[in-house]
Amino acid sequence: PQLIGSVILGITGNVHVILILFVLLCFVTGTFLETASQVLIYTPLFLPTLKGWVQPLHFGILLTVGTMLGMMTPPVGINLFVAQGISGAKISKMTKAILPFLFVMLFVQILFVFFRAFDLPSGIVLKVGQD
Repeated sequence: PQLIGSVILGITGNVHVILILFVLLCFVTGTFLETASQVLIYTPLFLPTLKGWVQPLHFGILLTVGTMLGMMTPPVGINLFVAQGISGAKISKMTKAILPFLFVMLFVQILFVFFRAFDLPSGIVLKVGQD
């Protein structure tokens, strides 16, 4: 992980460029790898490198949305085949139908890259499900 981190930081020191490259990598590999595989591969490789710039929650959201974008696009978009099996529609018809959703997800992913809304000051812990 340290070698990959130094290679990434050798390309650029700009966090936005690194995050865009990470999102593109998730998108491309998301077309043929499932989400669990990508999480197991990319988290130990990229999280230590990006830890000074992004919170783990922000990293997880970028990873999840990036892989979902890849899983919805051809040629091997796994989610397309699942939806095709359920609906019985042709893949080409479904691909055209999901384009608006892909553009919205891409827009949201770009917002997550450039506006780190999930960065929390150190010491704040999210307590989910507790009153």
